[in-house]
Amino acid sequence: MALSEAKKRANRRWDAEHMHIFSVKVTNRDADAFRAAAAREGLTPHGALLRAVREMIARHAGEVPSVEPEEPRR
Repeated sequence: MALSEAKKRANRRWDAEHMHIFSVKVTNRDADAFRAAAAREGLTPHGALLRAVREMIARHAGEVPSVEPEEPRR
């Protein structure tokens, strides 16, 4: 079922308030190696990056300001 225009607007508004996009430029060789390494661990590149972000946050939990828990996405 396709999303209504109102739902699309609501999703964009929620994303703007709660999400951030990080981007990184890497060589094709590194990108290919990263995709392969992620696949070997049963992850997508997105999943591998998200896991790395969360692991770093956990390692430095006492050193960085606490972050409010996210509201569940509807």
